[in-house]
Amino acid sequence: MAEQLLTIGALAQRSGHHASALRYYEAVGLLRPRTRLSGRRRYDPDAVHQLGLIALLQDVGFSLDEIRSLVPQRDSGRQRWESLAVAKVTELNQTIRKAEAAKRLLKATIECRCTQLAGCGLVIAAGERRRVHRGARRRVIPAWK
Repeated sequence: MAEQLLTIGALAQRSGHHASALRYYEAVGLLRPRTRLSGRRRYDPDAVHQLGLIALLQDVGFSLDEIRSLVPQRDSGRQRWESLAVAKVTELNQTIRKAEAAKRLLKATIECRCTQLAGCGLVIAAGERRRVHRGARRRVIPAWK
């Protein structure tokens, strides 16, 4: 049994994580060693797959808190997973829309050829739209030169 368990170094090597990341994941409740032998952590070999799942979920934008709510429920958490996944898709769509709008504005300011960004009509109009969208809060446009 002890031969099958992985040390933290072996798990780090197999999973591609640093041992410090594994200790952090343990501290935040994402990873648990099966046991300790002579005070050293020993992990089940399937911890490699769990770490792969954690990495995948991080790559698609889930926070560690969200991942923590999913990982222990991997057998019975289908409904929870779907709920979080739908919310994450919505969040990513909003992020994409904002990034595309920022890209369009940047391209337009490059093509504009104004001598000062602070006086550029495109920047001023974008700032006005932002103020209107955000309500009464005012944003100061930096005086870039």
